[in-house]
Amino acid sequence: MDDEALFEVTVEQRDYERIALIADIHSNYPALMAVIEDMEKRDFDAVINLGDLVGYYTRPVEVLNTVRPMIDISVMGNHDWAAVDLSNPLFKIARPAAQASLKFTNPLLSEDHKKFLLHLPLKTILETPYGNATLVHGHPVTIFDYVYGPTTNLFIESIENALAATKTDYLFVGHSHIQGEHHSATGKIFVNPGSIGQPRDNDFRAAYAIIDLKNKKTELLRVSYNIEEVIEEVHQCHLPEELGARLKFGI
Repeated sequence: MDDEALFEVTVEQRDYERIALIADIHSNYPALMAVIEDMEKRDFDAVINLGDLVGYYTRPVEVLNTVRPMIDISVMGNHDWAAVDLSNPLFKIARPAAQASLKFTNPLLSEDHKKFLLHLPLKTILETPYGNATLVHGHPVTIFDYVYGPTTNLFIESIENALAATKTDYLFVGHSHIQGEHHSATGKIFVNPGSIGQPRDNDFRAAYAIIDLKNKKTELLRVSYNIEEVIEEVHQCHLPEELGARLKFGI
C-alpha cells in the first residue's frame, strides 16, 4: 500500500448548518440499518463519522459498503487501523475479545476496503459559517486516548481538559461509546454521539446525534434494533460470546 497519505490531519471548509454524527458502528450491520432508517426521517446537511466502522461484530463488508457512499467526512478509529494491520501496536494492546474480532475482520476486507480505512485522517478541523469543530475518534491531542472518567466529576474534568486543548468551538469524539454533551463555561461544546454498534452507557439502543450548528442545539438520539440477530451472528462466527452478551445491557 501507498503510505504517502496515511495519518493526515485535514481541514474541511463546508457550508453545513445541521450534521448527523455517527461513531463506533463496529461492523454491527443491523444496528446501522436501524439508525439509517431513523435518519431518513430527519433533516441534516451531512453525515460525519467519528471512527471505528469495523471491529467487534460480524459484518464489516456490509457496513463499509453501506456507509462509504453516505459519509461526507470521516476520521480513523483505532479498530479501523488495527483491522487493516494486525502487526501494529493498536492490535497488540487490544483486549482478547477485540483481538479475536480483528483477526476475524482482517481477511474479509478487500484491498480497497483496507486502503479506504488506512487513509482516513486522524483528525479533521471542520470550518463552517456557524462555528468550527474538531473531529477525532478519541482525544484531540493523543488521538486514541479516551475523553472519559470513572466518576461524573472526573468525566467532566476530562472533557474540560480536552476542550482546553482545542481551538475550535466544538469537539466531536467517539471511542468511549458513551453518548453525551457538555457545554463549557468558555462557550465550547463537547459532543459524543455514542455508539451505533456497541453502546456502553447502560442503554442497549443504537446511538447517534444531530447537531444544529447554526442554533447550537444537539439532539441525542437512540434507536432500537434486533440485538438477538447480532448475538446469533456472533455465535455462528465463533467470536467470543461476551461480545453478544454485552449488547443486551449496553455495557
